[in-house]
Amino acid sequence: MSSFPPALPEPAIAPAALGSPPLGSAPLRWVARFVLVIFAAAASVLLIAWLALHWAILPHIQQWREPIETRVSKALGVPVRIGQIELRSSGWVPSLELRDVVVLDAEKRPALSLPRIFAAISPRSLLSLELRFEQLLIDGAELELRRDRQGSFFVAGLDVSGDHGSDRNAIADWFF
Repeated sequence: MSSFPPALPEPAIAPAALGSPPLGSAPLRWVARFVLVIFAAAASVLLIAWLALHWAILPHIQQWREPIETRVSKALGVPVRIGQIELRSSGWVPSLELRDVVVLDAEKRPALSLPRIFAAISPRSLLSLELRFEQLLIDGAELELRRDRQGSFFVAGLDVSGDHGSDRNAIADWFF
């Protein structure tokens, strides 16, 4: 006879105790992976946009001067000329400096001269995809006020006398 006690039967072990995931954790892992992939994709898109801005657009900003003048002129309804554009980047969002900006009146005379405009773009602009400024500095502005022979008043080349209906609101929006 042997001196060892008889072997006991092994107990049945539940599959959950063997390391298999509990019921319901597979969908949670899938959601976590999905969220991680979306976050990584968004971060990659932002990084690519930032690199494109700082390496492709900013160094060549003078090439964009004429299209910027055209868009500003169309928005204001009067011709605008920009002498020079400088951009500085000290982080995620650049700041820009415009020099020798001139707003012309209907007779192509300078109505508003802005020797220097400095604008720090707001980081919220990136989220809203709409240009917003955190800081706007206008240095040395010269505004022309004129009265013609008929008694009409012109501010920066825009007629502000009389009742012009919706034009008056556009002038107020532009001025303020």
